[in-house]
Amino acid sequence: MLGLPVLPRRLALASTLHSFGSAAALAAALLTTAPASPVLAADDPQAAAPSESPSEAPAESETREVVALELRIAADGRAVGQIDRLVELDTDTALALLADGHEHAVDISVRKLDERGRKLAVTLGYRRDGEAVLESVTVEAAAKKAKIVRSKGSKVALSLKLAPKTVTAEELPAPEPPRPRIEIVEGGNDPLAGI
Repeated sequence: MLGLPVLPRRLALASTLHSFGSAAALAAALLTTAPASPVLAADDPQAAAPSESPSEAPAESETREVVALELRIAADGRAVGQIDRLVELDTDTALALLADGHEHAVDISVRKLDERGRKLAVTLGYRRDGEAVLESVTVEAAAKKAKIVRSKGSKVALSLKLAPKTVTAEELPAPEPPRPRIEIVEGGNDPLAGI
């Protein structure tokens, strides 16, 4: 060797191309020393479909068929309360309402009688303060029209309005946990009677 200093490849190329102009030298240095991009074969399955991580994939939300239920309770000729809720088809659902000093409980199940959901079969039972007022009965109801179910003696009437629809799983209400039964202990020295 003639005693020339050994320079890194980029620096040597840049210094030799200095006479062509600094911009051209920089471009040439970057082009000759830049890492090459990976080349994929045309028949490579990874080249045909770039991989997507699960977080980048569009999330498909699960849909369910439900009915929008509007339930009105009337007792002794006056309105007691109303429950508005989404109820899944073919699922037993328990609904509760505290009104007029009583606990009202309705067990309901709805299923389609026709493909479009215009006719529905509704099975329901009604209890007030834990005592059965209307035993489990199945009635036919038209979608989006009020259906009135009366107890024996017509002291209690339930008005149902059902509207079938499809919703995502996120739109469904969370199931309510069952309420613990409070037992009152009488005759003790406890002023709150065990509550």
